[in-house]
Parts: sequence; C-alpha cells; structure tokens
Amino acid sequence: MFLKIGQFIKGIQHSDDRRKKRWLVIFSGILMIFVIALWVAYLNITLPQNDVISTATSTEAIAPSPFQKEAEVSFFGTLGVGWETVWGSIQKKISDLKNMAGTELLNLKGLFERTNELRIEKPNGGN
Repeated sequence: MFLKIGQFIKGIQHSDDRRKKRWLVIFSGILMIFVIALWVAYLNITLPQNDVISTATSTEAIAPSPFQKEAEVSFFGTLGVGWETVWGSIQKKISDLKNMAGTELLNLKGLFERTNELRIEKPNGGN
C-alpha cells in the first residue's frame, strides 16, 4: 500500500505543472475540510452546551420581604433590593479574591522556604 502511495507521489512529481496544480488544489481542499472538522469538534467539546448557558445566565427570583406588603413596593424599595443584591455579590467576590490571594501567598511562601542542597565531590580515580 505504501509502495503505491510512493509511486503515486513520484508520478505527480514527474508530471506537468497543470496536473501538479490540480492535485495541489485537491489535497489543499481535503486538508482544509479536515482542519475545519477538527476545529468544529474542538469547539463542541470546549464550549458549554445551550442548556448550560441558559441556566448560568438566568437571574434568581427574589422573594419579597414578609414584613413588606405588596402594595408598598416603591421605586426606592426596588432600588434598595437591587443594591442589596449587587452589594452581596461584590462582597462574595471580594471574599473569594481574599481566599484565593491567601492560598497563593501560602504557596509562594512555601516556595521561598524550600531549600536546595548542592554537593560537590571530587571524583574517584583522579589525581
């Protein structure tokens, strides 16, 4: 089989330029289709599926306070609930950032406290 492929390639090498160009276009097209198929497969593997996106971007419904009547909802009340939601999210992100920074600081401290040992010995058998 490999002998036939080698003979085919040698036949193309010894042919005229028109045949070489035709096989160049054919092989380039096949390889482009192959690369595009690999790229699409890669995107399908790495990008989240449609149902994951819809649940990740959906907003959480906020229940009204039991102390607040439905008729008393005002612009400032809505603004206050929104501010509490945003501020809670900011506090959570800051807390996560502090935890991550602390972990990285401990890792960095461990790297600096690590010691290496170097031994230089005279080889045996020499003067």
